[in-house]
Amino acid sequence: MALVAVFLLGCVVMGLIGQARGARRTARRALESAERAERLAADAVSALAELRAAERSAAVREAVREAVPVDRVVLTKAPAPGREQLMAVLHTELVQVLGRRAADELRALPVAAPVDAVPADAVPAVAVPVDAVPVDAVPVVAVPADAVPRPAPPAEGDLPRLVPVTGPRDSVGGLPEARPGERFHYSGVRTGEGEEEFPIDWPEPGAVAIAEVVVEAEFMVTVVPMTRTRTRVHTHPRVAAAWGYEGQIRARGLLTQEMTHLKVESREGASSWSVWLRGPSELDELLDERQGSGSPILAVRPRGPVEVVAHAKSRSWSLRFVCGCWAGDKCACTTRGLGYTTNYVSACGEAIEVLTVPRPGLLVVTMDEETDPWRLRVRAVGSERDED
Repeated sequence: MALVAVFLLGCVVMGLIGQARGARRTARRALESAERAERLAADAVSALAELRAAERSAAVREAVREAVPVDRVVLTKAPAPGREQLMAVLHTELVQVLGRRAADELRALPVAAPVDAVPADAVPAVAVPVDAVPVDAVPVVAVPADAVPRPAPPAEGDLPRLVPVTGPRDSVGGLPEARPGERFHYSGVRTGEGEEEFPIDWPEPGAVAIAEVVVEAEFMVTVVPMTRTRTRVHTHPRVAAAWGYEGQIRARGLLTQEMTHLKVESREGASSWSVWLRGPSELDELLDERQGSGSPILAVRPRGPVEVVAHAKSRSWSLRFVCGCWAGDKCACTTRGLGYTTNYVSACGEAIEVLTVPRPGLLVVTMDEETDPWRLRVRAVGSERDED
């Protein structure tokens, strides 16, 4: 019997709570109706004001048309008496009607007994047994770390790195001397200050030449290309220079057709020098990939435009393309389908640069030290996307 009484009392309480909620919803709807009525009344007042303004504008236009001053029209045409008062009364009456309607709806609702009026003693406490759930019965789902997507870090083995260059190197020995009657090889020894100049004997007439120079001096010696004709004399950047504290120096330089002579200048003390001239056909060719150190000059003979990816490490370094037309700075060659391209890239420290090679020619690598490493790789134009 006690359980039945508790059940019935609970039903009564739930019914009272539902009636209270319904009363609150009805009151809320009544208030919303009153607010809508106020907005409609405000819109009506605004519309009448706009109508009155339109009537005044029409009166002004009519007065202008009849050449009557505007102030006379305003004075002679009396405004509609009591229009503002009429609208105010209408608004007040409308609000009162809607308010009375909402109050009648509220009074028509059945009055529910407040929940607090039910004594607490009338509801016996019923203990409902709840089985204790062991902790082990709740499954713990472990989320593996691999299930969380994370950006993959770059693999160290895939990053481009330069390794020390291995293999034979030029040994430091005595300077090679030109043998009697040997072409394209010049050498000399001098004590004290002086200079000598000799004409360039081109290994391949009409093409460029590569000067391989070895110099050594107690104080200083330099090898400088010259242009010397009847109408023009010009000194070009030096190919090689050696100071006493540096020991033996080896260098390579590109000689173009506008150069006519090589001049060797020495200062105090003893100095010696040796120069070989080689044609472009004697150079090693860059086919796919090549690495080394120092400042070589390589031949490139692609059938079409290619890109050369240069990865080098030096205090300052550069890579320059020389067109196979051998016109030098006066080259006017173009490649169909290929826009403007630079023939020179440079950087400081370790860097990767890309140089477009439009046609056969030479690649001149210039490093700060003869032990600085570099790596060159040939690829098709646009075959790879370079990161910014």
